[in-house]
Amino acid sequence: YNNALLVREIGQAVSSILDIDKLLKFVMETLQKRLDFDRGMIMLANPDKTRLVYVSGYGYSPDHEIILKETQFHLDNPKSKGPFVTAVKRREPILVNDINDVQKVISARSVNFVERLGVSSFICVPIIYEGKSEGVLAVDNYRSHRPHNQSEVSLLMGIAPQIAISINNAKSLRQIMESEERFRTLSENSPDIIYTTDNNGFLTYVNPAADEIMGYAQEDVIGKHFTEFIKTDDAETYFEAFNRIKQSKETIKYFEGNLLSKDGAVRLFDMSGAPNLNAAGEMTGVVGTLKDVTEQRKLEYQLRHASKMNALGRLTGGIAHDFNNILQGISAYNQLLTLKKTEADPDWKYLMN
Repeated sequence: YNNALLVREIGQAVSSILDIDKLLKFVMETLQKRLDFDRGMIMLANPDKTRLVYVSGYGYSPDHEIILKETQFHLDNPKSKGPFVTAVKRREPILVNDINDVQKVISARSVNFVERLGVSSFICVPIIYEGKSEGVLAVDNYRSHRPHNQSEVSLLMGIAPQIAISINNAKSLRQIMESEERFRTLSENSPDIIYTTDNNGFLTYVNPAADEIMGYAQEDVIGKHFTEFIKTDDAETYFEAFNRIKQSKETIKYFEGNLLSKDGAVRLFDMSGAPNLNAAGEMTGVVGTLKDVTEQRKLEYQLRHASKMNALGRLTGGIAHDFNNILQGISAYNQLLTLKKTEADPDWKYLMN
């Protein structure tokens, strides 16, 4: 009963600690305070699951801490037979009350490790999360040499899953925080407006570009409905696009529309919108971007207009050139007919012949 209370106490406490280093330190301090073991440690698998690495412990001298930090156990070596590796691979606890009983079956490297730490007996239990081993929790009686028992193994097997759950919660939070930091960095440096709304269309976030492009600070926008920034005549088009995203979870791209800046000017945007989903896959609103294309469209219009004028100029120039050629022929012939020559003029006779 007392062991069950201890397991629950540790579980409740570590569930609120989301920093892995603080979490493991707390677990070690609690085990040292509440349990009758001289030393304890946690070793976790590295990210690619090829090594067991020491991460936290209690009761070890500074020299022993150095040994632990320098030692890693190979999980990717099929010939590894050390108790820690075995506990991880088999997902089973190991109890050894006399180190001499296992010295013949473990590697020379493991023998050297236990001798340097002065281990005479120990308990090692796997830290398992969703059927996968994350590492090991190990304790021993370095000074008292008190033998261990199966009840202590059961106790540690009850604590280890709480550690595993808390470690993975902390990892998940760290990933979320890192993702949010990347989004914040990207968003704050984006030249385009990035926005989010809730499911009812009320804005929950805009990046600093909204102020630079439209003159709206975040406090001018957050909590307001997106229709407040749209001309009344265009509202129906925007509602239709919003409902497509909300009801069909459709992603909309290359949607052009006008928005009102703070000074009342109308600006043209190339818009996108997509469902903003939480970890459970539930839609919490809309996330998207607004790219200001006002000046770009003006330049495109000017370019098209200039191209039309250039084409018209070439057309009229060609017509004028052709017409000029015709006029020159007519003029030459007219001059020929109006020459004031007589029949006595030899040139006239020559021309007439």
